[in-house]
This record gives sequence, C-alpha cells and structure tokens, in this order.
Amino acid sequence: MNLHDLGARLVAGSILDDQPVADRHARRPVGVERDRPGRRIPAGDLRRDRVVPVERGGRRAVGRDQDLDVRRLRERLEDAEVGALGGEGRLLWHGDATVGDVDAVVVPGGFAHGDYLRPGAIARFSPVMSAVADFAAAGGPVVGICNGFQVLVEAGVLPTGNIDPSSKKQLSLIHNQSAKFECRWPQVEVGKSACKYITVEYEGTTQSLPVANGEGRLVAPGLIIPDSQVVLKYVGPDGGAASYPDDPNGSLGGITAICDPSGVVLGMMPHPERAIITEQHEGWRRGNGQNPFGAVIFRGIVDHARSI
Repeated sequence: MNLHDLGARLVAGSILDDQPVADRHARRPVGVERDRPGRRIPAGDLRRDRVVPVERGGRRAVGRDQDLDVRRLRERLEDAEVGALGGEGRLLWHGDATVGDVDAVVVPGGFAHGDYLRPGAIARFSPVMSAVADFAAAGGPVVGICNGFQVLVEAGVLPTGNIDPSSKKQLSLIHNQSAKFECRWPQVEVGKSACKYITVEYEGTTQSLPVANGEGRLVAPGLIIPDSQVVLKYVGPDGGAASYPDDPNGSLGGITAICDPSGVVLGMMPHPERAIITEQHEGWRRGNGQNPFGAVIFRGIVDHARSI
C-alpha cells in the first residue's frame, strides 16, 4: 500500500486492510466501487450517511484516524454506565465551507495529509478552517487534539484565537526531543488558566492522560505564553518539573496544552478521548484511572456549549 492509498482509505473511513468496506460495516452497508484496479472506495459520500442531530462536530481530513473515537464518546460513556455526556457527533468534511449548526467543534488527532512538510501545515489550508476560526471568534467551543492541536497552531487559531494572515506564526509543534514516537501515560498538572472547560476544583491537581505523538514539542521563540493560557503541563513523580520520560516531548516549560485568551479554543497533545472510562487507563487493574480526566474535559465542553 502506498501513501496515496493510505490517505484515500482513511478519508473513506475504512480500516487499513484489504477487506471491502461493505464487509466491515455489515450493520451499515455501503456500496463499493473501484476508481482504479486494486483499490476500493465507498460509493457516495460516507459523511452524509453519518450525519445525525448534533452537539459536537468532528473535522475529518485526509489521513485522520481519531475522528470516530471522538464521535463515539457518548456511546462509550453510556456503555460504561458512568453518566451521559449528552449530544451527538457529526463528521465535518475538510472541504466544507461551514461548520453548520454544531455547538462545538473538535479537530481530532491523526496524521493529516501524512504529516508532509510538517504536521498540520497542509491541513491549515482546508476550507473548513476559516469556518472553524469564525466559529471560535463567535465564542463557539473549539478543541484540537494532538494533530488537531498542530492544525490549530499552523492555522494561527492558537495562541491568539483568530486567524490573522498578516501576523507571523508564533508557535510550532516540532519533533520530540527524543526524536522518537512517544506513547505513554504521563502525569500533567492542571493550570489556573482561562480554559472554559475545566472547573476551578481541578486547578492545581495532577491528572493522567495518554499521549501518542512524534511531534509534540511546543516551541515559541521570543514568545512568553502567559499562565492564563497554560492549561496543562507535564510534571514529574514528585510534582516538580518533568524531564524525559515524564515529559515525553521536551516542550517549553513542559507545556502540553494551551488555550486562547478567551478560553474557548483549547489545543492539547494528550488524547482525552482515550481517557473517558477507567478501563482505558493502563493501570486500571491496579486501581488507577478513577474519575478519568478525559471525561471531565468533554463534559466541560458540553456544559459550556449548553451555557452559551
């Protein structure tokens, strides 16, 4: 499978193997057609089959693989009987000119456009990004997770909260200091930030969230990120400053999540959608992962969306 095939299959929402799409989705069959020998794609536009009444919209682009994880949050929480999240998920296409009537937008993780040039550098030009920026400027909740964080940074939505074509790029997320893909459950400290989705009771607490990235090192030459925009930072076992491997990225000040000055745009390298039920935690059999912080974040997003 070449890289072009990989991107095309992910856009279609298929799994990375050679089994026809229709066979893998027996409960929701779709037609299959061939656009060239050896490759199958769904007939029609899958995203239209998946549109339902919504409160959250997840942006889908070439090479993304975490959009369905975000969309299925409500079902996972209900299956685990830990309380309803509320709302429904809708997949937004990267070529859309508007985000429609959603109440919140999540730019999910993955490897948009194969991370060519640098992560998010191509996805920033997707037509929907202007709509996402307008949505955020109007006070709508916008969250970028991992690659989604990288896209928001490349687009200029973070750290300012709006796209200004005349301004220079202020941040970047580059290769981890270890020069390796890092996949682990580090400890993060919740800052006293302007973020609208984390209540004051969690400020100053230490939480556990999973990371899985190769380019999560936040650098900001000449820019001082105010504490009010630092949402999460890595900490060591003693609660002090983290070093590798407790800080898997080597970011400026250990920062792994920031928000815009208004607190409605959140970008984070950890994956909260992978920390919404206790059993997702790597140490859940040892009693770890109680009150998963990912669920706290998403409930905060939904609560804020309902309040505006």
